[in-house]
Amino acid sequence: MVINAKNDRNVTIVTSTIAVIEPEGRMCSVRVITGEMFLLNTRLKFALEVLD
Repeated sequence: MVINAKNDRNVTIVTSTIAVIEPEGRMCSVRVITGEMFLLNTRLKFALEVLD
């Protein structure tokens, strides 16, 4: 579950569509292959553990 950066709504994305995850303080920015940006309300370390 990620947050749409444009309208602050919760969205579910398919993990295979994730292109880049970058740290943004206590959150992460997630860019998918279509170019859309989302926010993940967790630190990068914990996000990577969940994705493994």
